[in-house]
Amino acid sequence: YGLHKTGIIENEANTWIHPIRAKFFIILELNPFPYIKAPFEIGNKWTWDLLIGSQWGDERWKTWEGNIENKYTYEITGQETLKTALGDIECYVIESEATSRIGETSLRAYFNEKYGFVKLAYTNIDGSKTNLELVEYAEGKNLE
Repeated sequence: YGLHKTGIIENEANTWIHPIRAKFFIILELNPFPYIKAPFEIGNKWTWDLLIGSQWGDERWKTWEGNIENKYTYEITGQETLKTALGDIECYVIESEATSRIGETSLRAYFNEKYGFVKLAYTNIDGSKTNLELVEYAEGKNLE
């Protein structure tokens, strides 16, 4: 599939990732992006908005004319220990929704302060599900 670059912001205030944008993963553009904001505490809530152009549409799931505005809501709802390929990892659970004139999507994200986003469970605009999980971790690895 080739390497499709994405973006990440990671600092003391928040961690935010632009999702993969290759092949079928283009559908993730309509979902909440993986995002956690300090303080990392249950009950912390925040919002965000983004304009999304029609080039991200696809007849396999949804098309539209012009831009849509996704309105996102996020909340840290709990902590869970996930069983992963790397062992048991304690994670914050972030529940998020995206709403626009073409519909709604959601993301349940699991975040660990050392490993970052460990699991992403998306519900897409067409009702399909996409699940991504961390399977490998290396400190200081250069990905370019």
